[in-house]
Amino acid sequence: MSEGTSEFGAIVVYFSESRRGNNVTIVDESDRYNKKKEMSANVVGRLVDGEMVYAAIFPRVPPGKYIITHGYMEAVVTVFSQHEAEVDFRNR
Repeated sequence: MSEGTSEFGAIVVYFSESRRGNNVTIVDESDRYNKKKEMSANVVGRLVDGEMVYAAIFPRVPPGKYIITHGYMEAVVTVFSQHEAEVDFRNR
């Protein structure tokens, strides 16, 4: 995690290449129906260790439980300070 972000964590959601450019949404579980604390990111490709990886990255997320949605796919993750939560939607 970057310096100065100790009160935040991160969420990385992995996808197959076919989802590149798609939008992914996360919302604080406590605000699921109001969606005032909703965030979104696009799926982008990045070269990691010589291999293309496709992911939506949420780099500054306050600690808590989050619902990740993309089309029919949904997952719940818990974010802790200075930690990265990962979700893998590549085979869905």
